[in-house]
Amino acid sequence: MEPFYLRASSGQTGNMSPHTVVSGIVANSPAEQHRIGRRTPAFLAGSFVFLLLSIGCAFDVVQVKQLPVTLTATLPAPKAFLLDAGAKVTIGTGFAVNLRANTTWQEIGTTQFGEVYSTKDQVLTVEASNVYEAALVVRDGQVTGFYLLIEKKFCPATQPVALATTPQ
Repeated sequence: MEPFYLRASSGQTGNMSPHTVVSGIVANSPAEQHRIGRRTPAFLAGSFVFLLLSIGCAFDVVQVKQLPVTLTATLPAPKAFLLDAGAKVTIGTGFAVNLRANTTWQEIGTTQFGEVYSTKDQVLTVEASNVYEAALVVRDGQVTGFYLLIEKKFCPATQPVALATTPQ
């Protein structure tokens, strides 16, 4: 039987016995030793590519613009309105935010960008590579953007969008 050389995990090389373990597999013959040795680099290369692709999926591809903001709660008599017609608001991420018609919005506070409203009639989210729970920010009857509830930041609309509303 001809000797088969393989680099061991300690960095040493040596002759393999007829029953040598390679990566947890017992090689009983020179043909098996050759087959196992030949597949090992391909397996490692495939594993490396898989690892790179897995890591690549974790990157933030599209980010939501987030501006610092201070939210002041509305205490005595918060305003409310009924959204008469649906509206589509863009924030520059490629994902539009759809506001459903016939939803009631209650003021929860104010910021320097406008009044902040939330609703129980729809879940309002802002989407990019991540999804953010949001509240609607309105100034002079137009959507100026969204207040990100968890991040406590303001996400501006690409263009202000006028709303058709009825005061409640």
